[in-house]
Amino acid sequence: TAATTDITLTGDLTLVDGSIQMLGIIGADTTDIGDAIDIVVGQLNSDITLSMDAVDIEGIGSWAEDATVFFSARITDAAGNFTDGTATAQLIIDQVVPADSSIISISASDLTDNINVDGYLNDKNETVTFISGLNPSDATMANGKIQLQIKQFGEPFRNLGQELFITNGNVNSGAVSVSLDIETDIKEDSTVVNGSVLYFSSIFTDVAGNSTTTTQSQLTLAIDSI
Repeated sequence: TAATTDITLTGDLTLVDGSIQMLGIIGADTTDIGDAIDIVVGQLNSDITLSMDAVDIEGIGSWAEDATVFFSARITDAAGNFTDGTATAQLIIDQVVPADSSIISISASDLTDNINVDGYLNDKNETVTFISGLNPSDATMANGKIQLQIKQFGEPFRNLGQELFITNGNVNSGAVSVSLDIETDIKEDSTVVNGSVLYFSSIFTDVAGNSTTTTQSQLTLAIDSI
């Protein structure tokens, strides 16, 4: 993961021809991140945005899953005197993608008769509810997101409905429920008509931004509205 940070320089003229070196700190290990950049007079009394690429960040000593990385900068003047800034900016290392969780159930219903036939959408159905499994031991899914996907045979998957946040309660229960309107969501694409067979998948994204597109569900819906 790449990152950027802003460094504020004073008007101290001794900084001209000095340098800025980004530092990564994990535990007792302090590591240079990338190469130092030279300071020029036009940068005094201003904020400088520095970029750190993923390869350099992941080269920090003691890099490991769930470790906390603190970032600092070493400011060196032209005479070689240097000061390390206070390491307040931090990131938690999370590079594990969410589990390939399956859709547990798909059920259609209406507001009055609640007519639901597994695997079908009939002319009475108004909503469809999807329940997808979650790994209850993966706390990083709390405040993560789920995006359902839909397709017909021979088509690529496309997003279905809106991306929704996953709560602590969802994680603890091991499942998240998403309810969608048949007319505005399921039948949004004009090619979804009577006789269509619909296939489903999901994209899970954890709080750190790692994502997994799940294997196509074995559960399908056939539209029979006549």
